[in-house]
Amino acid sequence: MNRYSKLRPLLVLAACALATAPSVQAGDDGSIRVLTRNIYVGADIFRVFEVDPVLVIPEIAAVYETVLETDFEARAEALADEIAATQPHLIGLQEVSLIRRQSPGDVFFGNPIPATDVELDFLEVLLDALAVRGQSYTVGSTVENADVELPLFLGDVLDDIRLTDRDVILVRDGVSTANPTSGNFEASVVFELSGVVIEFKRGWNALDAAVGDTALRFVNTHMEVGGEFGAAIQTQQIAELIDIVADETLPVVMLGDFNASPEDPVEQAYGQLVAAGYEDTWLLSDMAVERTNT
Repeated sequence: MNRYSKLRPLLVLAACALATAPSVQAGDDGSIRVLTRNIYVGADIFRVFEVDPVLVIPEIAAVYETVLETDFEARAEALADEIAATQPHLIGLQEVSLIRRQSPGDVFFGNPIPATDVELDFLEVLLDALAVRGQSYTVGSTVENADVELPLFLGDVLDDIRLTDRDVILVRDGVSTANPTSGNFEASVVFELSGVVIEFKRGWNALDAAVGDTALRFVNTHMEVGGEFGAAIQTQQIAELIDIVADETLPVVMLGDFNASPEDPVEQAYGQLVAAGYEDTWLLSDMAVERTNT
């Protein structure tokens, strides 16, 4: 795999700020350390929309079981260790899932009551793991994206299972923040499942942050995948986001899961960001230099 094969996470900075990817190390000049991670729901949930309609119910159950088997509680321990070791001031997280269940379910009856019983809250699990390690982080901004509820048939009970996708900014204790904002992109992928239209929203969130004399606008996002599936949607989403932050007066750190690469067509996310004046901090990092020289 070459250095351009996959930039996930991709970290970009405006103006002349210097950073490494995926985290910015603090320097004597008071630079702010940041970290970005897509913490992954745990399965390819889009499989549900690709199977024959008669296989949808068993496929939903299979995806649900895969999510449980990928064991976010264990993965959260590893992420908490990484955070404790690197001490980022700001963290941008994507796919911070909230999974809720209702028994018995009512999706087949118009879903009059959304599922509310929490099965797994990725945010709560991670914050608990950080607290055990003495790491004090709070939620600075959250955006709720796709919120999908489907029938779950396990054994002889038909329940509802609900997935709410979120992107979250965590702030280390002692970091000053202000002006949190968030939103969903107007452009999104729409699926049809057994006659039901489901919009899979994605979004962004941001805040102002300051450590010592260093201040910036911190932007976190998760773009649609590229390729034939979502390239056109991704192109519209990044244009929206660039326009949203265009009038910012503070230096902008924009990070997240862009589903993007320098090898993509220039009209997609990476090319649009470069054209707008952003720098890919991977190319400024020691890691990139080492790989280039090998």
